[in-house]
Amino acid sequence: MKLSLLLPVLLLSVACKGEDSSKVEAAKPSASAAAPAPEAAKSVKDLPKEALALNESGNEIPATIEVPKGSTIFADTPTSLRIELGQGDAFGVQVAAGNEFNLDLADSAKSLAENKYGSTNEILEKTDTLLRYTMTTDGHTSHKFTLITELPSGKWICTQGNNGGWTEEEAAAQLQACKTLAAK
Repeated sequence: MKLSLLLPVLLLSVACKGEDSSKVEAAKPSASAAAPAPEAAKSVKDLPKEALALNESGNEIPATIEVPKGSTIFADTPTSLRIELGQGDAFGVQVAAGNEFNLDLADSAKSLAENKYGSTNEILEKTDTLLRYTMTTDGHTSHKFTLITELPSGKWICTQGNNGGWTEEEAAAQLQACKTLAAK
């Protein structure tokens, strides 16, 4: 029970000490009557945005990215980081330096088609710089992507966050943020 609901009940019970308990029960506000209606949850795409510099606090990614306001950067290595909003379940992206393993989207698409790890993968879109796909495991489908961005400092990849299954809408908001990756 919320503290704001509990305090009046506690005060009322102290004030009514010695009175018939049925009168005290009748005076208690019901949780549904006292609680204000919750505000409709906003979609991540509707949240205010802010530009974060990715080359601060020891990070070596000379770029900025627009993400939902209040997002936090977690550095995995100087050239690989995660950006999350909340506990990572509302929004998340990862940015990393491109290399021979993560820049070959044709090879990635081929690997997805093999379904090696007990998941069923479906490629939704593949270009030279974008691979969007779904991964279904145990009946749960997650939307994923890899976007390659070329900056003066080299090629960088931006992907969805690593905290579980993302809906199509969440992945679209993450991809939109990745598309704002720009040289600083």
